[in-house]
Amino acid sequence: MTKSVLASLLLVLAFFSNGQKYSFVTYSTEEGLPQSQVTAISQDEDGYLWVGTIGGLAKFNGNEFVSFSSNDGLLNNRITTLNYFESTIWVGHDGGISYIKNKTIKNVEFTGNDKSRGVSKILRFKGHLLVCSNGGGLFELKEDKLVKVKLGNLDFDRVRAGHIHDGTLYLATRGGVLVSDDLKKFEVLKELSGHSFSGVTGNEKELIFTSYDSLVFRKNVNTRKLDVFNPPSIRSILGCYLDADGSIWLNSKEGAVRIDTNGQVLVLDDSAGLPLNDVSCFFQDNDANIWIGSQGKGLFRFPGLNFKYFDQSTGYLTDLFMGGFQKRNGDYYYGTFDRGVVRKSAKDGLIKNVEIGESNVWTSLQNLDGKDWFGTQNALISIAENGKIQRYEKKDNIPGKKITALYKLDETSMYVGGSEGVSYYTNGTFTLMGSRDAEFIGTVRDIEIVNGRIYCASNLGLFVYRDSNFYVAHGVNQVLYNLELDENGKLWFGTEEGLFYLSNGEIQKAELLEDPGSNFINFLNYRNGELFVGTNNGLFVLSELDKGKFKM
Repeated sequence: MTKSVLASLLLVLAFFSNGQKYSFVTYSTEEGLPQSQVTAISQDEDGYLWVGTIGGLAKFNGNEFVSFSSNDGLLNNRITTLNYFESTIWVGHDGGISYIKNKTIKNVEFTGNDKSRGVSKILRFKGHLLVCSNGGGLFELKEDKLVKVKLGNLDFDRVRAGHIHDGTLYLATRGGVLVSDDLKKFEVLKELSGHSFSGVTGNEKELIFTSYDSLVFRKNVNTRKLDVFNPPSIRSILGCYLDADGSIWLNSKEGAVRIDTNGQVLVLDDSAGLPLNDVSCFFQDNDANIWIGSQGKGLFRFPGLNFKYFDQSTGYLTDLFMGGFQKRNGDYYYGTFDRGVVRKSAKDGLIKNVEIGESNVWTSLQNLDGKDWFGTQNALISIAENGKIQRYEKKDNIPGKKITALYKLDETSMYVGGSEGVSYYTNGTFTLMGSRDAEFIGTVRDIEIVNGRIYCASNLGLFVYRDSNFYVAHGVNQVLYNLELDENGKLWFGTEEGLFYLSNGEIQKAELLEDPGSNFINFLNYRNGELFVGTNNGLFVLSELDKGKFKM
């Protein structure tokens, strides 16, 4: 290592983890992926995601996978790299390449001693189609043959990655970083000598190089300044990826590491919610989602840092949260399934129970009539600003023993749904609504107001309140869990059989996926033109809700 590199070596970066857990959406063989070891990811001009595995190739439209294998014309099923350019998906294999254009698949094999070599990268450089091989060196595709380009020695033939910047080709090899402007003359970057390199990438501002001895070299292309980082928690860096924001992603067998432009490090491993630590590749799609390929549990979509995951391992008293809110002073209050109300202090971060005398909290509502409200298994509980706790039971005209829904009307009034219908609350008084037998409407789980009418979701169906009584609405008698009204006036409701909406007096179904798990709707939430749909198969986000088809 040169003195100039030593002078800029940063041994410790700002470490950003704090025991935080994040959310990941997993796609594996159960969702249609041909194999669970994902080795490469790319995207075509139509927005389809292409996923390479050691058991075949898959094309993903966001809902389902279409698989391609050697039976369809691929060279073999062991995919090692993917790239898309010139309206063609280029596929690297052990033993050669395949390429798909206009639904036609062709392939080209290595020959001779290179027949079993694995392809590490496919690039287009100044009109040349280049194929990098980890063991065979560099090849050019000429007249459907892979012709070897001389690099100099056997260490250089271990090409792990390639990148093109400003008309120069950079190759990460076991013998160092090679550069060339014309494919005739190759030089070693002396400032990076003494390392075996696993990756190279970059953008218009900088070049990134990673080595197997767990170093990240970050070179500013304008100032030529070279910084070196030694990220924590990784014994060996297996590759690197640069996203649109300039953050570096590192893959390893110990998890994924993200280094932002300020040098802050985020380690994503199983303690942070990553389903598997053995990470093989990254890709950022056109919608800025980060996709992570794993060596055994399929493909992970990382929604980003705003989606965080909390459970007992992060200091909470339970894993079973039912709802909650944040107070103006920053304190969080959570209703839980087994530990009642849990409070997290904004001042000191302490997490403790609020003693309300109930363990099952089904619903909560913040700051109505100067109190916070919690619907529980046996009562309705309010907590005043001074901490005073008040308990309301059936004798107080609440709708049953179990309270499951709260709907705020204004600062002093609300509807309360429970196991025996609905009550109206205003200025400290509850009034039961409807004169029919309590079992008719069942347990009310959610309430919405549409065009001045009260709609209720219950275990017996969809109900509407008119003429001082509740009636089944539009013949919907399925088990309903939730209601949500969008800005276009559509009333959405989730059932065990799918997602539906009421528009202009008609009930229609919104198609998600065909499998049962994706049609078991657990919750709905509408925010900023998007409908968040929680299912047994994960979270769907629907937009363009004013159209007949919905974007997911």
